[in-house]
Amino acid sequence: MSEISDMTHVSSNSLSSYFYDLIDLLGVVEHRIPVTDNPNKSKRGRYFLKDNFFRFYGRFVYPMYSQYMAGNYSPMMEKVRKEWQSYTGKIFEDIVRELLVEKMISDYPEIGSWWNRKGDEIDILGVDHQEGKVLAIEVKNKELGESEAREILELTLDKTKLVRGISDPKLKVGIVARKVKGKEHLEGDGFLVWGLEELIP
Repeated sequence: MSEISDMTHVSSNSLSSYFYDLIDLLGVVEHRIPVTDNPNKSKRGRYFLKDNFFRFYGRFVYPMYSQYMAGNYSPMMEKVRKEWQSYTGKIFEDIVRELLVEKMISDYPEIGSWWNRKGDEIDILGVDHQEGKVLAIEVKNKELGESEAREILELTLDKTKLVRGISDPKLKVGIVARKVKGKEHLEGDGFLVWGLEELIP
């Protein structure tokens, strides 16, 4: 909240009414916390734009609004070309999360993202507290070779050690990408692997 206050030059005490309008009335913003946090106690919440139009506007148009209004579109288009992959990555992650929730919600009642204050993140973390099961998934908006996918999976496995309450015997690690080469080898080593086409009904 303090970061938003500093950026918008609006006091933290005054932001609540704005967020009420944006979240509850208009539905263009949502508040998320790490999936393992207690909703009543978490102080690691983040605010996200839900609407892709506002996401695009906030990322590319607003920072260059004066040039845009003057008809000078070239700098904005160059920014779009440079940042398009990273920009669409979060949208791809949201789509994958929705598709995985449909497939996994019966096995992992709690599914969301996880992060800590040091900047470590897990794109999708599914948790079943009753059975002690955990599913950690990394999402990549591109095609992956086997070696790159394996490196990402090993890194995700390392990050799960930072999450409290995870039990190794019941931990599964997976990856979702547009396409993954060497899928059979990775699955043979105990990893879960999905290409995008496998998630689309």
